[in-house]
Amino acid sequence: VVDAFGADPTAQKDSTAAIQKAIDSGATTVFFPGAYLVTSPVRVRGNVRRLVGVGHQVDYYGRSKPDFIVEDGTHPVVHLEHFANIGGGVDLNTTRTVVVRSSEIRTITSHRPAKLFIEDACTHDLRLLPGQTFFARQLNIENEGTKITANGADVWVLGYKTERGGTL
Repeated sequence: VVDAFGADPTAQKDSTAAIQKAIDSGATTVFFPGAYLVTSPVRVRGNVRRLVGVGHQVDYYGRSKPDFIVEDGTHPVVHLEHFANIGGGVDLNTTRTVVVRSSEIRTITSHRPAKLFIEDACTHDLRLLPGQTFFARQLNIENEGTKITANGADVWVLGYKTERGGTL
């Protein structure tokens, strides 16, 4: 639980350092029971396999861009699940498989070709790399303009909802 490392579940105080301590503690699951203010990127690395929210947000106003940088770690798969909003987004700087479930993440940007699985999730901007593999079920993209930048990625989507005008 990030609160045990000093994170503020009311999002009134910056919780960046406390969240990083929780991730670097050696835990495989890091639990977010409240809403959190993040002002600089938190690196998801080491032994972490799962970040779990309970329907609250991290960095609602997007002060940190990104909020999380998923890096290489001990386990081949990392899950991000049950976040109402990760306002500053997530950067994938890993070759690990990344699974996003039941969450809204403002932007998802790939810097290395991680396999990406999305289930029942919303984003405003999704950027994939050539050769990257992307699977989605119940994908909701809410932005004006291009919905997915695939740039040669393998894209499989079952259930796709969008809002506003733009290229599907």
